[in-house]
Order: sequence, then structure tokens, then C-alpha cells
Amino acid sequence: MDQVPGDRHRYFEELAVSHVLGGLSESDGRVFRSHLLDCPQCRARVGELRRIANDLADVERDERRVKAAKAIETKRRETDEDDGDFDEAPPDPRRSRLVALVGLLVVLALAGWNIYLRAENNGYRRNVEGLELTRDLLVDGTFGRHRSPTGLFADAEVRFDAEHALIVVDGVADVEEFIVYQTNAAGDVVDSGRQAVTGDRLTLLVDRAPNSATIFLTTLADGQRPKADQVTGQRALEAILG
Repeated sequence: MDQVPGDRHRYFEELAVSHVLGGLSESDGRVFRSHLLDCPQCRARVGELRRIANDLADVERDERRVKAAKAIETKRRETDEDDGDFDEAPPDPRRSRLVALVGLLVVLALAGWNIYLRAENNGYRRNVEGLELTRDLLVDGTFGRHRSPTGLFADAEVRFDAEHALIVVDGVADVEEFIVYQTNAAGDVVDSGRQAVTGDRLTLLVDRAPNSATIFLTTLADGQRPKADQVTGQRALEAILG
């Protein structure tokens, strides 16, 4: 079964913020630096965050120079006019640092929100792609011969093409999880995975493994664990992909 890599990569994108702020632990730092060696996307994100931090530091330095120049000019005017007004207080460096830190945190928060929105958008795009594949298989896919040895399903339909297989079955409310197997013509398992069930209908879209000729759905008794290289459990559906 396909695994979605987006959640794992979002974890590294969030680590990039702490990496730039110097807040990673020693172990997280080693993991993230190792990830950077192989991930140009995260390297670009770290570079972007560092540029933002450098820009804020430049803004702070410019602000302090402007305030210092204003203070000197004010003091000179007051001396020339010989009045009794108090000199303008010098800029508070702690306040300037606080303003710069707040600005950096706002920018980093916006960057984190942008990462979250991109991840959500990727998830929606994958859902749309899955719906489009399901539609195409229902319309143009080859009908797969199938049977339910245990009579578990009230109705079932199997469609497939060279790259995907679609199984739609009704009457599965009493099943919490299926084990899905793909086997080749010799009966050897070439792919396997778990599929949770919610509701009374199961719509299962899977990528076809190389040389897959048959797909199985099995149910397991309590305590059973499937083996990677052989079909385990009670067969609920058998379908021929060819």
C-alpha cells in the first residue's frame, strides 16, 4: 500500500525553524543536518529563514544608528540654544532587541503557517487525484473477475488497468480492518498492506505491484499477524487482475 510522505517531510520543515533559531537538541540537530544533505527543499527553506533573520538584524542596526544620530543632533541643538530642557534619553538597546525578536517571531510564524497551508494543499491535491483515478477506473477500467469465498460481501466490484486496481464492496460494517495482498501468476506475494474500514462501504484504490495477477482481501482473528511473504487470514475477496 502507498505511504504518504507529506507528514514526515512536514516534520523536517518545522525543524528548520528551530534550526535557524538554534533551538534544536543535539540529537534532533544531527538528524536534521543529515536530512539537509539529501533534501534541497529543506536547504532552500533554511536559507530563506536565515535571510529573513539577517534582514531583521540589519533593520535593528539601522534603527539604532538613526536613533543615535537623532539623539546627537538634539543634544547639539539644545547646547546651542542653551535652554533648560532635558536631553533626549539614549535608545534602549533592550527595547530594540525585543522589537527585532518580536518581528522575527512574526515572520517565522507566517513561514510556519505557509508550510502548513502547502501541506494541506498537497493533501487535497492527492485526494482529488485519487477521486479522478477512481472515476477513470469505474468508466474505462477492465472488469476484474472476483468472488467472495466466505459470502461476506453483499455486493462487490473490481476494476483495474495497468497501474491501479479499484475494489468497491458493500456490507463490511462488521469488519474493522482488511489485509490486502497482491500475488503474481505463481501465487507469490508481491505486495501487502493493511486497510482500515469505516462505515458499511469500502472503496479501495491501490497501485498495482509489478507482475501482480491477483488481489486478495483477508480478515484476521484476534492476535493474528500477517506475514510479508504469504497470505494470512480468512479470505473475504479474491479478484483476478488479467
